[in-house]
Amino acid sequence: MSPEDERAAFWKAVHTVDDRVTSLEAVLNTRQEQMREAIQAAVREAMPTALLSDDQHRWVTMSIEREAQRVLFRRKVIERAAIWAIPITILGILKIFYEYILNHGWKP
Repeated sequence: MSPEDERAAFWKAVHTVDDRVTSLEAVLNTRQEQMREAIQAAVREAMPTALLSDDQHRWVTMSIEREAQRVLFRRKVIERAAIWAIPITILGILKIFYEYILNHGWKP
């Protein structure tokens, strides 16, 4: 067999393998799609009673929003308290220092 014939046979085999891989990928994609559809159908059949009604869904949404507002309010309260904590602490230290000086002989 000549080298050219060997190359031709090699490339023919490569193209054959490539065609087989391509067809297997198509089969795999088809089966995956079928499996997805089967799983979705099974879930739909199993869960109709577990789904929330419109009123329940609205109530859950309102509860989540209310809790988010509570968290936001608490965060703002903590931020404001932290903002005022530093000046009040400084004033408290100055007041203690002032009282110490007054009690130890300084007369204003």
